[in-house]
Amino acid sequence: MSQTSQPATDFNTHHETYERFMSLIKVSVANIFSILVALVLFAFGGSWSVWTGSLIVFLAIVTALIGLFAGPRGWIPGGLVFVLGVAFVVLTVA
Repeated sequence: MSQTSQPATDFNTHHETYERFMSLIKVSVANIFSILVALVLFAFGGSWSVWTGSLIVFLAIVTALIGLFAGPRGWIPGGLVFVLGVAFVVLTVA
């Protein structure tokens, strides 16, 4: 019987890939919430809501691109756009 050994797993590469995947998920979730806020503005807002909703969508796209290259804290710009969008919703819909 011959001895076969399994190749050593490169845990550092695996960990790095996992961290990048989790960063992508965080950026995606933050920007999806921002776009949902923009949809609320489009549906229930007044006359300026089309412009503010469009601004939120544009900022969500820009912050998604920034967040993909920012590393583990790349979700923060998308989170700030979400907070800005919620402020617009409170001011225009309420």
